[in-house]
Amino acid sequence: MRPYRLATLIALALIGTAAHAAPWTYRGSLTDGGQPANGTYDIRLTLLDANGKRAVVGPVTFADVKVDNGSFALDVDFGADLSNASAMKLKTEVGEHGANFVALGEPSTFDAKATLAGVCWDTQGNAGTSAATDFIGTTDNQALKLRANNLRVGEFTARGLPADYGDAPSVALGSAANAASATGATISGGGSTRDGGGNSCPECANKAQGIFSTVSGGNSNFASGDYSNIGGGTSNTSSGSASAVLAGIDNVASGTYSTIAGGALNEAKSENSFVGGGLGGKANGYSSVSAGGLNNWTDASNGMVLGGVQNCAGGTSSFAGGSRAKVRSASTLQAPLCLPVSGDSNGDEGSFVWADSSVNADFASTGPNQVAIRAVGGLRWGGTGVGSTTSPAYIHQVNTSNNTCDGGSAVANSRTVLDHPLLNGNPNAVITITPNFGLRSAGVSPPNAPLGLYYSDIVNGSCAGNGRWIVYQLTGSPAALSNGARFNVWFVLP
Repeated sequence: MRPYRLATLIALALIGTAAHAAPWTYRGSLTDGGQPANGTYDIRLTLLDANGKRAVVGPVTFADVKVDNGSFALDVDFGADLSNASAMKLKTEVGEHGANFVALGEPSTFDAKATLAGVCWDTQGNAGTSAATDFIGTTDNQALKLRANNLRVGEFTARGLPADYGDAPSVALGSAANAASATGATISGGGSTRDGGGNSCPECANKAQGIFSTVSGGNSNFASGDYSNIGGGTSNTSSGSASAVLAGIDNVASGTYSTIAGGALNEAKSENSFVGGGLGGKANGYSSVSAGGLNNWTDASNGMVLGGVQNCAGGTSSFAGGSRAKVRSASTLQAPLCLPVSGDSNGDEGSFVWADSSVNADFASTGPNQVAIRAVGGLRWGGTGVGSTTSPAYIHQVNTSNNTCDGGSAVANSRTVLDHPLLNGNPNAVITITPNFGLRSAGVSPPNAPLGLYYSDIVNGSCAGNGRWIVYQLTGSPAALSNGARFNVWFVLP
């Protein structure tokens, strides 16, 4: 006789009613000689008393049971009403051709009332279930745990109370070390108990400790703020209420409603602050922004660094960009990257500082509400040229057929009219004009006297229209301008 061993009892599934001799499905697996069995075998089942000594029902023998790769299923009917039976034990034996039965281990506990009271979930699917009474889960205050390879891969815990968020559960999927410990908290996956080298790693778990907080994946992530969220990455912390870290490494969103989109070693410490990415960025002021780059800081409310390297927007509503541009911060803050300080309570508020990368040195503001630019390559505007209407720096050319007049001097072409959409109707514009001699070989004779400039808000002599700036020569008597003469114009609007 070969040795047999029942390896696993897979399921007991009711397919009749408890009021009768209810049949149930007995699914199991069988090994023969240490290998999954294949072929036909005889199986004998006997119900014993609770001590496993005396036969109560049976034995019932099933001949020629087909075993396929170790698995088998039996529809069992002991022919007795067991709906009110006390606890018993089930003895299972296996043999060949109706003889030489061998017991498969010790008799197992068999609670007929529990087995026959409800439908057990069949690994091959169930039918005729009721959503109200048939479910997988617990009816007491215990978590439902799912395992794979005998390791926990999911835990569902009822957290809510009738007076506190109702039935809001917490869900922890992924590593057995992951912990969703607050009402409505969710961990969707990730986490681990060991690092990549196989070493024990308690800190590699994901944790969601704020109410309705979420960790979507990654490892070593910690969402402790209420309604906080971490999308993935590793070693990220979202501790502010409704804060978020979308990805990256070693990022901390500690301000209420703060957000870090990615990158590494970034901090969003104040309410409504934002770090777009990069490395070592800090958004320390209320509603401040560090958009990316390397070691860029915003140290005051509504400050902004758009990118670049080692820039600081230290004043309220200030802007810094480029390379080592500094808007000085308040004397009370003294953030290392934002030195020197302004000496007042809100830094150099309203200042704009841009620094090029021509030198590896700081370029700092010297006061509030200023524009400071370091650009050794010069300052250029797009759209410049003769007759441009889109740039504040352009070339105006005298044309005696359409932009000259006498201005009431009775000397034709003694004045030329600037016609630019940004200047027209703007009497407070600040304008600089210089003669443009052009190429010597093809130049036009420039004015031979100093230039004057005035804004005409009326029709002035033969100068058509009003709301125009008019250029003329400052001479003892009016003098005509040469047709084709050019002027470089640059203006600033208030």
